[in-house]
Amino acid sequence: MQSSNVDELFADHKISTQTEAALRTLTGKHGVMDVIATVGFYSTLGYILNTFEIPLDQDIATQLRADPLIT
Repeated sequence: MQSSNVDELFADHKISTQTEAALRTLTGKHGVMDVIATVGFYSTLGYILNTFEIPLDQDIATQLRADPLIT
């Protein structure tokens, strides 16, 4: 799933019919559900970690500085 599809979930609180159809072709109906649930889970986890200001492990922080996810 491309990051724009995840952005679509965040912005619209759902995926479009076109995105769902493309994703279903790749993963099947259960795969679409899994993708939505996974994005939701990691979003919630991120909200919790940010709210309680839990720091990254040093090795992960070092790796992200060397190779950021977003440039």
